[in-house]
Amino acid sequence: MGNTPGSDYLRAMKCDYLIVGQGIAGSTLALELISNGATVQVMDVTDPSSSSRVAAGLFNPIVFRRITFSWRAKESLREARRFYASQEELTGLPIFFPINLHRIHGSEGEMQDWNARKSEPEFDAFLEATPSEEEKPWLNQPFGGARVYGAGFVDTRSWLNGVRRILSEKGLLFETHFDPEVLEVTETGIRYEEIEARKIIFCEGSAATENPWFKALPFNPAKGEVLLIHAPGLPHEIFNSSIYGVPLGDGIFRVGSTYEWDALDALPTEEKRLELEEKLRNILRVPFTVIGHEAGIRPTVRDRRPLLGFHPQHPSIGIFNGLGTKGVLLAPLLAKEMTRHMLHGEALSPEVNIVRFIKRLKRA
Repeated sequence: MGNTPGSDYLRAMKCDYLIVGQGIAGSTLALELISNGATVQVMDVTDPSSSSRVAAGLFNPIVFRRITFSWRAKESLREARRFYASQEELTGLPIFFPINLHRIHGSEGEMQDWNARKSEPEFDAFLEATPSEEEKPWLNQPFGGARVYGAGFVDTRSWLNGVRRILSEKGLLFETHFDPEVLEVTETGIRYEEIEARKIIFCEGSAATENPWFKALPFNPAKGEVLLIHAPGLPHEIFNSSIYGVPLGDGIFRVGSTYEWDALDALPTEEKRLELEEKLRNILRVPFTVIGHEAGIRPTVRDRRPLLGFHPQHPSIGIFNGLGTKGVLLAPLLAKEMTRHMLHGEALSPEVNIVRFIKRLKRA
């Protein structure tokens, strides 16, 4: 990205890829494509309530319900560490915070299962055995707790703002809402107003449920609400129980999250605020003050696997979406795989390729 802004702008008007959406998915894919020599234009209007900006940015390789690794956790974690460390250099911002997570055991059985899993060789580097006497007087944990190594968080809001600034300076950002009526499919790709591209890739989060080409996919969007609290008595660490708390500095924590599948708006509610406060009171032994409350819509999928690939009837129209609650962890690895698919024809994993829903797409 070393050319002058003017020359980048002229190139981008006739580019390889038009990316719709500049959340975690769109930003990661755009940067991966650019680093591999492709030309892109990103179309996006900032939405302060987008799930990418409201999210805590938490990454963690463990599924606590079963005390096992999440899907593709180890390889995703390696790629995420590399990618987000490079983003600090790119943006000049401190956005990557690899710190340990403290899991509060929910029952005697969970504590026993945890310690049994810890004894397995593949988990040894990630799970701490439950101490016999846990010294954390600021937490209520009758069944104890233990650390998860390899966790942390990304300041997604600062990172996305930093990426947006760079794209804008390079003339690669088209700040407008996407209108499907304006898109033209041509013999060589697509055209959208003055932009001509070989392909268009939708990375628009939960808005994809209204996308005329991909709304038939089995999205299962979930509304989530989070609080900002001030709790100066808490140490600077992530805690996780029925809810999580992520330290932002100066005693401020982002706490969440709730799940709601019916009321899919981005409006915070009194009901969920009270629910989160009650859970906090059950966990914390130190006072806290609520100083903020936000809501967003997660782009989750019914089979809990991301949605990558190109429409079977419109090969110039693609999607990179559905990363769900593990978006921060999965995005760098999947963006690399999507880029290899787009630039070199490498096959996408059947687990993420939208051809698994080909019948739905053809009927739409």
